[in-house]
Amino acid sequence: MAGEPRVSIIDREWKSAAPRVRHVKPFDFIRGIGVIGVIAGHALPKDTLSFSAMVDWFLVLSGFLITTLLLQEHRETGRVALKKFYARRSLRLLPSLYVTLAMTVAIGVGLKVLGRNEINHTLSGLAKEVVSAALYVHNLVFPTQNGLWLGQLWTLGLEEQFYLVVGALMLVALFKGWIKPLTWMIAIAIVVIAVVRAGIIPGLVSGPIVAICAQRPDSLMVGMLAALLSARVADPIAPRTARRWSNIGMVAVVLSVLSVFASTTLAAKIGIHIPYLPKQPYTRGHVFNSKAYLSQWYWFKWGSTLASITMGITTFCIFRLPDFPLNKWLTNRRLVYVGGVLSYALYLVHTPVQYLIEQTVGGHLPGVADFALKMILPFAVAIPMATVVEKKAMEIKNRFSVTSTH
Repeated sequence: MAGEPRVSIIDREWKSAAPRVRHVKPFDFIRGIGVIGVIAGHALPKDTLSFSAMVDWFLVLSGFLITTLLLQEHRETGRVALKKFYARRSLRLLPSLYVTLAMTVAIGVGLKVLGRNEINHTLSGLAKEVVSAALYVHNLVFPTQNGLWLGQLWTLGLEEQFYLVVGALMLVALFKGWIKPLTWMIAIAIVVIAVVRAGIIPGLVSGPIVAICAQRPDSLMVGMLAALLSARVADPIAPRTARRWSNIGMVAVVLSVLSVFASTTLAAKIGIHIPYLPKQPYTRGHVFNSKAYLSQWYWFKWGSTLASITMGITTFCIFRLPDFPLNKWLTNRRLVYVGGVLSYALYLVHTPVQYLIEQTVGGHLPGVADFALKMILPFAVAIPMATVVEKKAMEIKNRFSVTSTH
């Protein structure tokens, strides 16, 4: 209609309206809870299956923060310096990773020298894992997360491959004014992956499709989408709208926590357990059993999607709503320290350290003592790594900063 403003799809003058990134203690708190949950999940794998949703929390937070920082850089400098972006990522991640890989090789050689022949992993297999992790392709070499020594490092490969693409995409989208099409493309990709994952039938579908869905790249996309939507919302948010978002955010928090505990022993004890895997096959002979399929809408089909979407909403609320309740509650100093300083080192080292425990004193300790050792020893390794290796790397990393986060 004449006289009405046109809605432009391409806007080369677009700039993020989000506030500047600051130190958000609840983000570190969530990372702290998440990394402790992941360590506990690997120490008690049969009792904590749906703790894997905490990985989705990490991926959402990572996607949100990286995208928000790139948009902030574009607003303040008029460009995105990809070389500095990749340099910062490398300096943040590589030093501690390579120290962990060297430690893992030492553990493997040590176990071989000690004659631990019962280990079901050869040194050649260890070398394959170390090389693939060093090159950030662990998730491609071990697509079903079946690496024995460094199985947790599939997430690092996924993240860095994602950001390699995202950095270039953001540069093109901002230069061409394609932020709206990029936002829609990401939203559609999230829906497609979720729908495909919901339709996977174990035993009938395998290969790359299952691997992609199991690795949950859509969780990174959810974080990126939340950041793009945040960038389109003017600051500050109107009080009435903020209250609505706060209510939505608190519901999201409850659902996100439920997704984490849905397939645990604790859930079974209180009668709300949802099987992580189906209890019976979906087929009778070669005939698809639709009734069995519909009755087994098990955790993997919806749990990861629920965890990522609700964490995306929670992340937006924490970042954009000063009065959001979690901003006051999630400030425990110790957990903020674990999430902000130790989380990366803990995530790297806990799997090889726990494997070392299994191959040395495993089976000789009471269950409680075994669990305690698997929880405590990773901290003993991670603290010096974080305070020495990462601290020095961060000092160098700051030389490549484009904008301040404070």
